[in-house]
Amino acid sequence: MAALTERYYGLWLDDGGLYRTALVGQAADNPDQRISEDVRNFISSTYAFSINLLSTVSTLVSFSIILWTIPADFTIPGTDITVPGLPFWVALVFSIVGTWLTHLIGKPLVQLDFRQERYEADFRFTLARLREYSEQVALLRGENAERRILGGRFSSIVSNFYAIVGRTVKLLTFTTSYFQANAVIPYIIVAPYFFLGKITRGQMTQTAGLAGSSPRSHSLSRATSRWQLTRLWLNV
Repeated sequence: MAALTERYYGLWLDDGGLYRTALVGQAADNPDQRISEDVRNFISSTYAFSINLLSTVSTLVSFSIILWTIPADFTIPGTDITVPGLPFWVALVFSIVGTWLTHLIGKPLVQLDFRQERYEADFRFTLARLREYSEQVALLRGENAERRILGGRFSSIVSNFYAIVGRTVKLLTFTTSYFQANAVIPYIIVAPYFFLGKITRGQMTQTAGLAGSSPRSHSLSRATSRWQLTRLWLNV
């Protein structure tokens, strides 16, 4: 973390970068605060993301093997072609669709979080500038002008925060519905094989339990349940 921080403020100060950055505009807003905050967030989120990835990979193989070996093959209607590992394919497709929809719904949060950091940094900078020039503001009776500036900065924070809340509600609504459906769909898929006598009740329960229980912990649904962590990592 120390080395990365030194590298970034070194690049900021080298070859007139301090001046040129100010000419870029909002594309490089508040570099001083972003160096201190984003470096810390990047290190912590990368560490958590890496641990999560290792855990996902380590459980994916064993989870897939168990689902693949359950005797619930699917025969294509009108043919004798058998597709082995039906529970595995159902769990895989369901997880891919859930991950794609989660990304589609949650992707705007990355930009909203970026804007929130910018608005909050602008507000803090305005407060610091007001404190630095407090004497001049008082002598020139500039309180009303500064109050309008602060009000505009703060209203941007509030409006963007409400946008984050609205998008988060949509994301949580989908993920909650996804996890609830994940507990029911495996029974719908496997039940016909149970009534046809191809699998036992214990095998049906095992299949539905593996494919549907604890979706937040098993590897195929990890991307859906860990979107908040992914969102923080993408934001920095």
